[in-house]
Amino acid sequence: MDSNLQIAYFLVISLILISVTLLPIHVYHRVLSGLLALPFIYIVFILSYSVYQFAAFGGNYQSKIHDLIVSKVNWDGKGKFLDIGTGSGSLIIKLAKAFPASSLTGIDYWGENWEYPKAQCEQNAELEGVHDRIVFLKASASALPFHDGEFDVVVSCLTFHEVKDKKNKTEVISEALRVLKPGGVFVFLDLFMDEKVFGDEKRSHKIHKETGNI
Repeated sequence: MDSNLQIAYFLVISLILISVTLLPIHVYHRVLSGLLALPFIYIVFILSYSVYQFAAFGGNYQSKIHDLIVSKVNWDGKGKFLDIGTGSGSLIIKLAKAFPASSLTGIDYWGENWEYPKAQCEQNAELEGVHDRIVFLKASASALPFHDGEFDVVVSCLTFHEVKDKKNKTEVISEALRVLKPGGVFVFLDLFMDEKVFGDEKRSHKIHKETGNI
């Protein structure tokens, strides 16, 4: 779901609960409503702060993270690149600029309530002058529509844990590695140490070792 929609959703709930405290009802119900409003107000604050930190007008963390990923791509710049979970196309556009001899593909599920539609990615690439080398496709990271070893470089930024159609997220990682050429480059960034998503600490360390994630 779009972060702004999430903020609006929790904000509306907060306002409704706060408005109840102003009604001429029993003091117990007013106090209870006020207490119930507190966690929703907290959620609104956390979500708003997170959006601010990742936005260009705030901490610009998203751009900094993408710059880090690009810097980790140790490649001669030629060949085919794949960005899994391309979002708004920000990362793949940076890759296209950094490696002008490459051809690139960005995939995302672009669900109905997602913040960035495919059309926006294409528009962003055109505005940056790299649209002729980038193809955007709708697909799930759990079932990539590509042949084995099709790409020289595969990158992914905070995508694997978001995949809804595959419970075992390590299988999603394996699918990403399937389409990478032997000896190719991969740079994956995700919540690999989150036991709720990628299993216990021992398993997480194994993922970290096998993927070389940053």
